Amino acid sequence: METLPPRSSVAEVMGVEGQASVLYFSVFAQCLRQEGLTFTERNRRPPKDPVNAVLSLGYILVLGRC
Repeated sequence: METLPPRSSVAEVMGVEGQASVLYFSVFAQCLRQEGLTFTERNRRPPKDPVNAVLSLGYILVLGRC
């Protein structure tokens, strides 16, 4: 895993977050065990399938707690 120096810029942090997101969602479909649920890519505004709708809802609920 890549680590950032303490004085990293916002752009550097966002770049690492973007790389982590690509990696995470590249294997996300393997975590789904419910028959009929499929995941091919992350999409939003509006979500185009039930899995992305649940992901968006989860993010909204988490952000509401921050």
